[in-house]
Amino acid sequence: MKNLKDKSVNWGTSQGVQLFTDLLKENKIILGPSDTVLGLYGLPLQEVFLGLNKLKNRCEKPYLLLVRDQKVAAEYVKKGQLEKFQKVFDACWPGPLTVIAQAKEGLPFWITSGQKTVALRVPQHRILKEVLGSLSTLFSTSANLAGQHVPLQIEDVDQSIRDSVDAIVEDYSLQSSVPSTLIDISSGDLKVIREGVYTKKDLLKIIAE
Repeated sequence: MKNLKDKSVNWGTSQGVQLFTDLLKENKIILGPSDTVLGLYGLPLQEVFLGLNKLKNRCEKPYLLLVRDQKVAAEYVKKGQLEKFQKVFDACWPGPLTVIAQAKEGLPFWITSGQKTVALRVPQHRILKEVLGSLSTLFSTSANLAGQHVPLQIEDVDQSIRDSVDAIVEDYSLQSSVPSTLIDISSGDLKVIREGVYTKKDLLKIIAE
């Protein structure tokens, strides 16, 4: 599907899920819900990276990688990074926990944006989990222009983004308004950068068990 007259995709049907997957395979960028906030999705390719940069008016930051599972996550990070906090990931993934870790050497620029870290999450979202079953990894980023507030509803998304994406998911029954908890383990210690569904107290309890 090269030219979309109607951008709407309905996740409520198997055909809609297949359309979502097929569009991603065509390197399209899609606006839709997640298990956290509204997001933009695409394959982790240079073409999509450049498209997201243009759409969001940014270029200096890498994009979150949604991955199928811990095995796929390990393909992007320095060996041993995830294993040190295995209990945390076993307890919180799939789920709204985003981790910043040291990037594996040799990753392309469009994955790291020239930085030495990557951000990853294994989502707890029925449709995204199904899609990642075949695609393994997706770029994801909040559906806002750089520097603007993250929208909670599709109506709040900047019109320029709605006009520029290739498709918009219309089924928001699985949408959440709470951001993921963000942790940084790149230094070898676990630092909570942003509390979300999981609090710092929750994580410390998991580590202590």
